[in-house]
Amino acid sequence: MAGRKEEPEKGETGGVSYDRLSFGLLLLKNIFYYVLFFTIIYVLITLKTITNHNHGIMEFYNQKIREMKATGRVSNVVLPPLEQLQLSGSDHARGLYQNLRMIQALHTGNIDAMIPIAGWFGERYTVSVAGQEALCANVVFYYSYYCQMNPYAQEMARKYFDKVKVELEKGLDSNDKRIYAYYMYYVEHDANRALQLVREGLELLPKYPKQISELWEGEEKWLRHLQEQILQKQGIQGNQ
Repeated sequence: MAGRKEEPEKGETGGVSYDRLSFGLLLLKNIFYYVLFFTIIYVLITLKTITNHNHGIMEFYNQKIREMKATGRVSNVVLPPLEQLQLSGSDHARGLYQNLRMIQALHTGNIDAMIPIAGWFGERYTVSVAGQEALCANVVFYYSYYCQMNPYAQEMARKYFDKVKVELEKGLDSNDKRIYAYYMYYVEHDANRALQLVREGLELLPKYPKQISELWEGEEKWLRHLQEQILQKQGIQGNQ
């Protein structure tokens, strides 16, 4: 009919198909979601990596050292067993943490905590103790003193003593002297040598770091305890 405006065919406007436009928008939408999805995954992985790095076993260890220095005590700081910590870290970092736990256990007399630490150390360092000399030395003390009634203990004490013999013989601080003295007395049964080492340890005691006062006080108590044991026994034998 004349004067009637032609309507565009259904689905078309300006020569562009609605179906074609919808497909393009859908494609862009899907691409956007894919990009968003992989961006989120990337961010989560990055955050996990950063978290593991910042909160791994080494950072946890440093945190506990800071707590000890702040309080001056080692006995009241919570040190969960290594296997309970879901933290990343090298064997060296794990060894440092285990040594810290062993120090705490030695100074509080917690034999139940000492046993698995010594076992953990023995499983991983049967040949070399590079970087873990401090832990090895504390294991020597554990077998020398805390396990003195165990026939197997002397064998183990000698085994680990041989691994750090050079370090203990150098005796750079009272800690070395104390461990060496207890080893000589309870394992090698050399009271005179042990007494000499105790006296050398007491002479070095003023140089022992005092940031954690409980450890410093503990070193003195350990040294004087053995000194009294030896002198008392020598006095009894001298009076017989």
